[in-house]
Amino acid sequence: MAVQFDSHPLLPKDLREQILANVRAALAAPLGQLGTVDVQDLAAAPPEWGPLVKKFAKEGWPALDGSRELTGAKTHFLRVLVRGGRYRLEARQHDGSTGLTSPLVRANETAAPEMVGRLAGLVVAPDFGPVGTVEMIEGDPGFVKVTFRGGRLRGLEKFVHAGDVFAVAAVLEQARPTPPGARGTRGRPPVVDETPVRVGRPREYTLLRAEAALSDGACRCRVFTRFENAFPTGRGVIGVRCMKLATIEGAVVVRVVDPSGAPAAAGGLLQVRASDVDFTDRPDPRDELKLRNGVFQSVRPLRNVACVVVGLGTAREERFPVPVLGAGPVTVRFAVNADEAARAAGERECTDFWSRVIAAQEAQRALAKAISRLIGAGKNKDALERATAGLAAAAAADRELAAELDRLKQTPVAKDKRVAELLDDAGEKLRAIRDGRGPIEKTTQDLTAAVARSEDPTRFEKEFRAKELNRQIAQHVERGEILEALDLYDELYDLVKQPEIKDRKARLAEDWQPRNAEHKAARDYITDAWRKLTGLVEIKGGLERLKEAAAVLTKNDDRLGLLNLLASFETTYGKLKDILDTVDPSAEGGQATLKDIEAISKDLRLIEGETHATLKKLEILKGK
Repeated sequence: MAVQFDSHPLLPKDLREQILANVRAALAAPLGQLGTVDVQDLAAAPPEWGPLVKKFAKEGWPALDGSRELTGAKTHFLRVLVRGGRYRLEARQHDGSTGLTSPLVRANETAAPEMVGRLAGLVVAPDFGPVGTVEMIEGDPGFVKVTFRGGRLRGLEKFVHAGDVFAVAAVLEQARPTPPGARGTRGRPPVVDETPVRVGRPREYTLLRAEAALSDGACRCRVFTRFENAFPTGRGVIGVRCMKLATIEGAVVVRVVDPSGAPAAAGGLLQVRASDVDFTDRPDPRDELKLRNGVFQSVRPLRNVACVVVGLGTAREERFPVPVLGAGPVTVRFAVNADEAARAAGERECTDFWSRVIAAQEAQRALAKAISRLIGAGKNKDALERATAGLAAAAAADRELAAELDRLKQTPVAKDKRVAELLDDAGEKLRAIRDGRGPIEKTTQDLTAAVARSEDPTRFEKEFRAKELNRQIAQHVERGEILEALDLYDELYDLVKQPEIKDRKARLAEDWQPRNAEHKAARDYITDAWRKLTGLVEIKGGLERLKEAAAVLTKNDDRLGLLNLLASFETTYGKLKDILDTVDPSAEGGQATLKDIEAISKDLRLIEGETHATLKKLEILKGK
């Protein structure tokens, strides 16, 4: 260890000697027989310490960057400075077995001279990282075996634990470079030392994590990398080594830049998540990093390693494993071209449009219910006003949505299969909205006549109410809401006292009887449990049971049950829309929630399409 002291009156000789002694004790005591420690004032460092020490004396911390011959020794540097009457200590190491440098310069400061020696030891000690040789495990490409230098010596187990993270470097053997300015004699070329040298080449974005404690000088490690091949091969590569990093459990901050180092374009469209488990394809919503002041910040602490994933829409994702060091933002480079940014923006626009169609569908259903309630309360005039205003607003919304759909279908992103399916589904729902407007328009006509003929209110109210109940019964049957239709039959009979009403109810009740226990269970789930699910987690968890129930209804040619299933989608889409309206894409879990909503909606559209096809087949068979 080379310690560089400021030339300052607050750093007298006795204090410098105390600092050297404290650092020596801080490193030597834990090491025991694992290594030897030599601590010297940089100004008095022996020549055999090599050129790195001289370069550091001249250049400071930049001297540690770059490739150099491996020596097998760790060289730590400590700077003791005086700034504004306070002692500032900075430390970093270069590992001569791997060519790796500590990821950051550790720093601390104090105003008390008696604390400087102790503080120096605390600044230096964390970066003593054991080194090991990496060996592939046949048939297990995601893991490696690391055999540690000094692994059989007593005491190394204190330095290697499950969960520890290691940086990786390739070891290359190459010709020794000719010293700059070397000259031969008498016109001859300079004499070249042909002994090959070994150098270390750090492997960026490749980390190892110990999966178990040290055993017989080695441990099994998991590999995290952004490359298809984690470890470099090729000319000159003779092996792979690793060095333990002083990682912590803490928050992670990521700055995304383009290849030139400028802030990434379309930053608001980027999705960044990070996990300390692995690069999962189904992330926890808590893995999302929140965009704040131009950087993405984790909302929960991560332990030792952060598996960072940067994505842009559905086009592309890139993986960046980084150590959790607790110091400043981690910068990752992610290229975003104009086409990808436009595509991501287009995908978001189409998703937002689909949500507006769902909202229009919900609004129409709410309108029909409001009109029915007013009629049931005998408020025909109020019902007419509500129906007239609602139809006018629906017509305006329909024109706007239809025009928007036509425009979106002409955009380049509409060629994408997923987006095309989303827009097709929105078109189907718009057509369903128009079809559903017919009964409301018919009710409006009846209401107009009712209001005009109000000179005999009692008789006409009875006729009109009977007509409205028949309409509601037919509507409930078409939606598979049989229990509601059966209840209305009772109300209709009480109103008109016609035996034919009881016969119609009996035939419908008989059609609604389940064929067997399995059929009843499927019906019960769709008509009750499925409709009661709330929240994204519950809906997502109920999808598999829904698929099973739909299959049972199809097997039993259950037209009424399938109609009920079809009607349930409208309500579920409405629930998803409500959740979507509350999602902030840049907030905690925002992007994961959006992806879950998209996946659930896709599954629902698939079941919905299959249900439509089955019902069409049953209608054909019924016609024959």
